[in-house]
Amino acid sequence: MQAQSWQELQNECEQYIDAGQFDAALKQAEKMYSYADRKYDKLSEEYIYSLRTIAKIYNLSRNSKKAVEYYHEAYSLILARIKKNVPGMGMSLDYTKDYFSYVTDPVANAQFYEKACDRMMKVDTVDYTVLTDITKYYTDAIAQTYGTASPEQKDLSPEEGSIDDELYLAYYDSVIKAGMQYGKYEQALKNIALIRKFREDKQDTESIEYASHFFNSGYMLYLKQRYDQSYEEYQKGFELWEKGQFAINELYGTSIYFYGALYMIKQDWSSVLELFEAHVDEIEKALGKDFIFYESVLSSLASAYKVKGEYDKAEEFYER
Repeated sequence: MQAQSWQELQNECEQYIDAGQFDAALKQAEKMYSYADRKYDKLSEEYIYSLRTIAKIYNLSRNSKKAVEYYHEAYSLILARIKKNVPGMGMSLDYTKDYFSYVTDPVANAQFYEKACDRMMKVDTVDYTVLTDITKYYTDAIAQTYGTASPEQKDLSPEEGSIDDELYLAYYDSVIKAGMQYGKYEQALKNIALIRKFREDKQDTESIEYASHFFNSGYMLYLKQRYDQSYEEYQKGFELWEKGQFAINELYGTSIYFYGALYMIKQDWSSVLELFEAHVDEIEKALGKDFIFYESVLSSLASAYKVKGEYDKAEEFYER
């Protein structure tokens, strides 16, 4: 009788998994692993897939301790593939998703994601999509585990040449978003200041990303009622946006609204009218009437005209 190939073993294993026959599936997966260990390199897709399959079966069987053991081994090999530029980054990304989604303990998840990010920072060459995916799951883990609190932020400032700039920026982009989402504004503001300094040192001060930092910090300073500082950040952001001639996006539209809200707090109704009149049509054209702050801009215009006694104009924007 001819011995089964690795592919045949895999097909049978998947059938057992689909049928919920996990004991039989595990036996087939172990045969896959034994075959791969004999015939393939440890960085091969077959070898890593065998480890991943065993981990998956253990997880489905509620044996999370064994699942974690095999996921760790598979993931360490994925990192080795990435570092050696082995072809098949799509496979690495898919398995990375598995690694993070099959282990269901949220506390363990957060610890794993944090460790994964730290390890990824040490990898010199990596597909950007892999890091983006990891940072997304890391952020989700913070939400699952800590609710509105977040774990202590580590300083990941790279030594010269030790980590790719894109990885460094991607990591901090993730933790800044997490800080904004979960109300950790002071930490997020510190991280924005750190990244702005990093971009300035790299002479990257004409990008949309650099301009966006000022809008994000302006928004958080507004929420913390530090209005003068918020105004300065927004003003700088708009100067950079105009200089770069960047397209209108939701961040820009949102920033227009909160910049105008600062004028409303000062009861500077002339400036409210000047700002919103100049931008309401372009916001509608670029972002549509479904844009979250579109109606707020119209309402603010109506209120400003009402205060100035121009009731017909106020009615026009109320009805619009």
